[in-house]
Amino acid sequence: MRRRIATLGLGLVAAGCSLINAYDAVKESPGDDGGVGDDDATGADVTSTSDVTTASESGSSGGGDGSGDVAPADTGAPIDSASETTVTTTPEAAVDAGSPAGAVVIGGHAVNAGVTTNVLSVLEPTTGMEMSRTPMWVLGVAYEGARDLWYIFDTGTAATGPAPSPTIPVVLHVRQLDTRPAGTWAWTELATLTVPQPASGQTIVPLVDRLAYIASVATDSGPASELAVIDTTSLGVPVADASSTPIASAALDFSPVGLVGTPPMTGVGGNLVIVQNTSNAGDAGSFQFMTAAATVNGVTIGSGPYPLGAARNQQQLVGFGASVGSAGYQDLFAAPSVAQDGGFAGTLSEWTTTTTVVEYNNTVTFPATGSRFDPIAFSACSAVAFIAEGLTAPPNQNLVFAVPIAGPSSSIGTFAVSANAVSSVAFEPFTNTVVVASDVASDSFILGLQLGGPGTAPVLSNRTTTWSPPTDLVPTWVATRQPASFTCP
Repeated sequence: MRRRIATLGLGLVAAGCSLINAYDAVKESPGDDGGVGDDDATGADVTSTSDVTTASESGSSGGGDGSGDVAPADTGAPIDSASETTVTTTPEAAVDAGSPAGAVVIGGHAVNAGVTTNVLSVLEPTTGMEMSRTPMWVLGVAYEGARDLWYIFDTGTAATGPAPSPTIPVVLHVRQLDTRPAGTWAWTELATLTVPQPASGQTIVPLVDRLAYIASVATDSGPASELAVIDTTSLGVPVADASSTPIASAALDFSPVGLVGTPPMTGVGGNLVIVQNTSNAGDAGSFQFMTAAATVNGVTIGSGPYPLGAARNQQQLVGFGASVGSAGYQDLFAAPSVAQDGGFAGTLSEWTTTTTVVEYNNTVTFPATGSRFDPIAFSACSAVAFIAEGLTAPPNQNLVFAVPIAGPSSSIGTFAVSANAVSSVAFEPFTNTVVVASDVASDSFILGLQLGGPGTAPVLSNRTTTWSPPTDLVPTWVATRQPASFTCP
């Protein structure tokens, strides 16, 4: 079913938009070990091969002081090094390393000998083996498939230090990763710049030459939310000084619980959907969204609100994500509902949105055991959406659903996770792996589920014999490499 929704008036977002050139209060340049808070984890961006420990050399993590897995941008000249070993300027030194493949990048922390260290970790998706680990306090990771770029938000403070204030500016790293099977698995830093702090690693969306996210900023009346859009046009190549990168923003008069971005068929930027839970202080409300856009000139607030379903309280969570097919990109929402008998159900709905037109396309209903859904992952080759229950009441198990976006509910695949909570789900296309993770300290895990069966009847199975991620890593933010050039098998 395809139904066009009439455009409604605004009412959820303040109209004020702004365009600034840079955040200059805190700034880190590549190679500046001082950084923000004098942290080696973000400052030591250039290293020689003598400092690098890679899986191809040792079969284990690089670890070290935070400089061990970041290579410099290619300047065409070797790097000075006190070591007598041969240096390399980029991961391209291994010319016969094979074609770039998949990767799972995790921002989280590890506890060893009673010391908690925040880290950026890279896993090889065939085995789950950790290929590199960098001390870094990561606030979010996102991957852009068009230019093979990784966006990593870093507090700029010590990896073992206290949590930062939620409104201080932070460091954004723009990097590329050598993912060739016999390559170095090293990071190449293209640019760093200081930006508003993301409110959550789950509300960061790369678009065409733009990076949009919900930011937490300080105002005269206290912390507030805004929609921030960074112009990434010039950040796909090495940039010595990215401090003048334009950042546009639009103030929000509510705290969003979700953000979906869909690139345009042509042009720059993309369409955005901002999700809200209107329940408050015990009073029931609703899940709803409004539209926005990242444009060549900044940020445009569109129309809304558009209802998605009832919300009993702020503890209920709606899943959100995007799909892509022959008709282009669509917005996906997984809304929970509670029956009169106390049972739960979920509704996956598909929408097409711009700032002026909103079309409701399709709905698939699936059984559930809870009312908190994590953000949605998607397989473009199978046209399957992956939805994880974030938290369920004992003795229920958290379920992971594999939902064909155009199929009947009878064809939905499920996998039961015996854990207290699930914090995220991501899809890795090279190995057809669904990465299911929890950052609950007492029961953290990184599961690798194999997607099998046809797209019309997906099956999820546990890769227990072929999946061995590090046992000390507690995952908070998970992203996978899904390049735009990927060809379905």
